[in-house]
Amino acid sequence: RHAAIITLQDWHLFDFAGLSFRYMDPQTDPGVLNSWRKDMIYGYGFSYMYTRKAWRTQAFPDTEDCEDDVFMAGLRDKHKACIGLVKLPSQDFGLVAHTFHTDNTGVSEFNGSKRLGSAVPVPPGFEDLLPILRGISTQIPRPLPPRPFVPPGPLSWPRTLQPTSGPGTGFPGATK
Repeated sequence: RHAAIITLQDWHLFDFAGLSFRYMDPQTDPGVLNSWRKDMIYGYGFSYMYTRKAWRTQAFPDTEDCEDDVFMAGLRDKHKACIGLVKLPSQDFGLVAHTFHTDNTGVSEFNGSKRLGSAVPVPPGFEDLLPILRGISTQIPRPLPPRPFVPPGPLSWPRTLQPTSGPGTGFPGATK
């Protein structure tokens, strides 16, 4: 038995603010910086499927953010696990939707204030969920400005400990 993990290479996005869907493919989306592509494809754990051996081999870190990145990188780099990418059969096929709402604690698919991905009609796989999503949306606070995607730092320096402002961070107040 081997440590193995697969993840989606493309997915849908759902925004509670407008109850709208987008299709995201980090490999081809023109708004995704080249330096972000690999981290976006392998770092979002909402679509991971992995073997028990992978789970036992590489622990998820006890952190509020980027635990998926560390898990995947450890399996890939340290343990040489089998890693696969799965493409959705089509943009119309609804399997998972990475959701953005005002209480998000992690980063989402934005480049600055620009939402990544392309607008799509409601994928058929999600149509039956819309009444539930509409009900939830009334309980979510008003939108805040989006947080930009920040690629993960090296495994030895968890992103939760990295500076969030200052020279070279790309955040407000940063100077070079």
